[in-house]
Amino acid sequence: MSFVAGGDAETQRNGCLFMFWPGVDTKLVLPEAGHRGLVSKFFNSIPTRFVCFHFCFPKSPLFSLARAMLSIVVVQNNYRRIPRMKFHSGERMEMQYELMGYGIPVTLIPTTETGTLKAKTFKQWIKAKQLLDAAEKEDQRRRADGQSGSSSKRLECPGLNDVIFRSAGKSCMLNPGNVVFRGIFEKYHDEHVSAGQTEKRNLVWKIVEEIEARDGKFLTWEKRGWWIVLENRTEIRSKVATSLRDYNKQQRAIANEQSTKSSTFAFERQDGKRRKRGNSADYSSDDNQCGNLIREGCFS
Repeated sequence: MSFVAGGDAETQRNGCLFMFWPGVDTKLVLPEAGHRGLVSKFFNSIPTRFVCFHFCFPKSPLFSLARAMLSIVVVQNNYRRIPRMKFHSGERMEMQYELMGYGIPVTLIPTTETGTLKAKTFKQWIKAKQLLDAAEKEDQRRRADGQSGSSSKRLECPGLNDVIFRSAGKSCMLNPGNVVFRGIFEKYHDEHVSAGQTEKRNLVWKIVEEIEARDGKFLTWEKRGWWIVLENRTEIRSKVATSLRDYNKQQRAIANEQSTKSSTFAFERQDGKRRKRGNSADYSSDDNQCGNLIREGCFS
């Protein structure tokens, strides 16, 4: 994984994040001096740039001691690849909220509350790498035989600024690039609704250019197990226009639903006032009758 991350330009530019989460096991064994030296050599030699190390410990005196010793070890061994460290302690939910504050997707943490490793995502990544390697070897074989290979650029994982398109029923909103994509839709929503056909077409191209200005790409899912970079400008414009149209439909549906709920609430409130006024009139009438009875001496 470190080798793959080291070969990715975006990962090297933004940096990697390292997380240490030992779980709830209190049987903490400190590493020997020789092992600490190996760890130091490892972090100083791997071709991946790290931006931060997050250490998550249960809230106990033992792990507080481990935290202090870890800080001393890092300073003594001069880990050049560790620019900053963050320590978190407490219950699992507390630490997850703290990590979310740093923009870390806690749903992807490969452990459960009991410390069991979740290997599903890792296995999917390995499978994708195997499929990509097999496809690349097939292209090389075809070129060696004088045949044309695939000209599409394949990716195993979208970048932070990439916009992905999948078939109906597949949510893409967990992808950071699609979150930005939706934010751009919100910005131009009113302008797009009131624009003519020519202005709408120009607005779609403007959205495409904004994504590309962020070094983002437009990707589509290949059923064989990887992402393909869209390079046909007409296809890109068509997919962006369709997404914008669907977004506008969704916004209209939300507005209609809110309008219906508001009307229903106003009707119920008005009906309630009418009933209240009717009850007040009845109560006043009874009071008048009671006053008349008192004046007539019925209760004397």
